[in-house]
Amino acid sequence: MVLVKNLNNTSWKKCPKCGAWKNHWEKFSGKKFNSCSSKDCDQQATLGAHVIIAGSVNRSHYIIPLCHKCNKRKGLFDVKSGGFVSAVKCRTTRKDNVGNSAISFGSLFLFGLTAYGLYKGYQYLKSKNNSNNHSI
Repeated sequence: MVLVKNLNNTSWKKCPKCGAWKNHWEKFSGKKFNSCSSKDCDQQATLGAHVIIAGSVNRSHYIIPLCHKCNKRKGLFDVKSGGFVSAVKCRTTRKDNVGNSAISFGSLFLFGLTAYGLYKGYQYLKSKNNSNNHSI
């Protein structure tokens, strides 16, 4: 069993490729939705819920099958292990993830500015060094 915390108010989020998180979970788990992942529930899973694993350092978001009632849970609860799918699996290419493209472009732009600045600084120091080496 694994202790998780449900991330509430995420129903507005949609997977960019799969649409519904249920589809996303089925695609990446290779399984069909069945029962709720909550340890103490035997209801049919109705949606892909966003959760984080308790005690995890990276706080990654995962999708697991939950019923409507368990998706409303507050606090920590036990779920059956083996059903966790990353909530960001479909966002792996720049084409599909505009945010990453913007970050990549921004990083390249800053890198370019830094490299240009270093080059100009080097030229300046080199010219100063050359002018100081001339004897009268």
